Amino acid sequence: MKHIVTLFKAAADDKDLYLETLQSANITCQIIPVIEFRYCNLDGLKEKLKTPENYSGLILSSPRCVMSLKQSLASDDLDPAWKNKHCFAVGPATEKLARKLFDLNPTGSEAGKGANLTPIIVKNLGTQKDLPLLMPASNLALDNISSALSKENITVDAPTVYETIPSPHLGENIVKSIDASHENILVFFSPSGANSALPFLEQNVLKTAKIISIGTTTADALTKLGVVLSGVCQQPTAGSLLELIKPLTHDEK
Repeated sequence: MKHIVTLFKAAADDKDLYLETLQSANITCQIIPVIEFRYCNLDGLKEKLKTPENYSGLILSSPRCVMSLKQSLASDDLDPAWKNKHCFAVGPATEKLARKLFDLNPTGSEAGKGANLTPIIVKNLGTQKDLPLLMPASNLALDNISSALSKENITVDAPTVYETIPSPHLGENIVKSIDASHENILVFFSPSGANSALPFLEQNVLKTAKIISIGTTTADALTKLGVVLSGVCQQPTAGSLLELIKPLTHDEK
């Protein structure tokens, strides 16, 4: 029976590396956008970016956070003084975008998630704890990084710069795109995406599908919702997801 992988994630601004990687491995794959983003408080962020002397560096927890810098600056350039500051990124996609847009040199992308980034930040800052770190954030962002750093006497300025909202066409797209007669592999990238999509998925689909989470935070959210997982992708990379999915499709004829 044919396997179909469905990625429940935000639509990519450009080519989607997860989609391309799976398709290049001859795996049938589709994306159902579960969330959309609206930027907010960009004027306030721009003012903060004008004063790099007030911060010890940047924490960029997602590609969307990097884009918030771009959106706030519009046609202006990022103050070059930021390049001499600490910069920390969660995940390789975030690091890649920060390098591409601002020529920054982020540290810690291999950590994969915020909780693992904290000790890297502590080690790199050393005794340089007088100034806060600037961390643009989502309205749904968990306070894990700020809380953990607070215990190390490191202050984080975390302005909300974008809002995460459910896609208005989510239910329609799920009904149209997911067929219970197929061997479905459902991949969730965030707790908010899981919360948005699950109410629209039929029980017969959930009972027979193989469900994968990207990261342990999403895995915890799915488990709390009563979902039985077939796998947890420890690293938020397309290659890691491919390696996890391959064994699940080995019996396809």
